[in-house]
Amino acid sequence: MSSNKRLVIVGAGGSGMAAAVAALQSRPDIEVTIVERNCSFGGVTAISTGTLRACETSLQKAQALAGVTLADSLLQYLDITPGRQDLAMLQTYLEQSPRAIEWLQSLGCRLVWLSDFRHQIVPEGKGVPGGSGLTIVLHNKAIRLGVRFRYETRAISLVQKEGKIVGLEALEKDGEKVSLAAEAVILCDGGFWGAGKGAFTNNIPAHLKEVVILDEGYFYEGGAGDGARMAQAAGASIEDMDVLTYVSQQYVDAKGRLCNKVGSGSLWSDGAAIILNQNLQRFVNEDLCFAKESLTDGIASELVNRHEKWFWNILDLQSKNNTYRIRQAIEQGLIEEGFILTSDTLEGLAAEMKVSVDQLHLAISRYNRYFEQGLEKDLDLGRDLKRKGAHAINTPPYFAIRSGIKVGNTRGGIVADHQARVLDQHKNPIPGLYVAGSSMDCVKFDGMKWLNGTGLTNCVVWGRIAGENAASAVT
Repeated sequence: MSSNKRLVIVGAGGSGMAAAVAALQSRPDIEVTIVERNCSFGGVTAISTGTLRACETSLQKAQALAGVTLADSLLQYLDITPGRQDLAMLQTYLEQSPRAIEWLQSLGCRLVWLSDFRHQIVPEGKGVPGGSGLTIVLHNKAIRLGVRFRYETRAISLVQKEGKIVGLEALEKDGEKVSLAAEAVILCDGGFWGAGKGAFTNNIPAHLKEVVILDEGYFYEGGAGDGARMAQAAGASIEDMDVLTYVSQQYVDAKGRLCNKVGSGSLWSDGAAIILNQNLQRFVNEDLCFAKESLTDGIASELVNRHEKWFWNILDLQSKNNTYRIRQAIEQGLIEEGFILTSDTLEGLAAEMKVSVDQLHLAISRYNRYFEQGLEKDLDLGRDLKRKGAHAINTPPYFAIRSGIKVGNTRGGIVADHQARVLDQHKNPIPGLYVAGSSMDCVKFDGMKWLNGTGLTNCVVWGRIAGENAASAVT
């Protein structure tokens, strides 16, 4: 192997390892090194329970599914996630999604079509399906191909010569600075998933500042914005930082203490929990969880109007049985810590919540009555009562969870073209610099809102594109 044919990748998450594998498959004669600030591979991808979103795959064709063509998917994205997209980026993303699925299968990744959601495919792995199985397959392949991993090494700056990226500088665990020469660098450091408190404050809309109870990255394993800062110092364009990702499942206890574990929208989808304001009234259609920003907008409007910081989630044993994330939260001690309240009776639950038992009974019995009447939708807010998992809240024990709104990431980032080349302020490629995964300005292809399954797909699609194109730049 020629020692001067080097490619360096920042980040050993899904996109970084996908880039490394794709690079060596196309150019086995080059040397690929991944620099990772954490002590192991996987990053946020490894803890994701998400799916892969794709169109025109063999898995979908085998089921003769309608509405999964490239044209269907393009229209869906433009309808559900409108605004600011680069059509060339979006089309490339969708066109490459079935190829990414086939590529993963060729690597030995077991994929299962998710029958309830025709665009979504689940990677199987040990424990929870999702990113864990994906990262194990990619890591094993990367090792077999000879990728070098440098853990606990944090990239701090890019090295440029006459406008071209020629390497990077990094700090090792002991504080020693190291320089890594390279003919190309790919930034896959996880964007801002691991950013510290206050990271997004300046971009929170004024009307939401009074109701957002926390703004910091969702996951410690994620990036802290290093890639964006390094790229910007090298002349890259950073855009759409104002497009923030909100979660309406930041658990909070009676004293206002915030839980260090973030909840999940599966509480409302699989668990079919109901949402109540502090007056114990339903105020939003919980099915909006399938379009996450829409649900958050509805919850935020109510909190703003009421000048409140949190709301109630009410669920029962059937909700728990249907929702892995709730079972996991209980196993992790959130009942003992006071973040999940529970009782075998509604009277006992009301006592735990310190609310009127009559008001709690009224809210739940009104909701349950629609099931008793055999209605397809509830008459108050239009929730689909025939959807899989939907059920009356009538099986003890019962649970109540206080939740607030957290800002946990930005969808903006490093601007790239459809070849994953990083662009400067004039929209010209910076020679030798590429980007993939959450470090990218995801708004350019995903749009203003987050569709389920786009995170893992982003890792694989843009990781492959960046890896192949960066490898071709190594001469």
